[in-house]
Amino acid sequence: MDTADVPVVLINIGDSVKISYTLTQSLDQQGTNTPTSSSKLAASKAGGAIGAGGPSGRQLLVTVKSGDALVFGNKCRDLFHGVAEVMPNTRPTALEMAAPGRLAVVLK
Repeated sequence: MDTADVPVVLINIGDSVKISYTLTQSLDQQGTNTPTSSSKLAASKAGGAIGAGGPSGRQLLVTVKSGDALVFGNKCRDLFHGVAEVMPNTRPTALEMAAPGRLAVVLK
């Protein structure tokens, strides 16, 4: 089964995090110098900002709270992403966890 068109879903549980997206070289070679529209939408809804950085010079920083889900589909599936910062003590008070931090559930 070809999974190239199947989206990747990231679900955050626990403390809020700042996720950094960086355009991959393959996206830049396709003539895309800015994040795709779905990345811009995710950034605007989650308080993100677009800045310089990464191998292509374009980086997107998005704050993700507990319960938020991010979907990487189509061209966004090729975006490099990583946790830039974990924001301690930001999880919902009703969420009891054994230790501070977060649980990331990734579905591919």
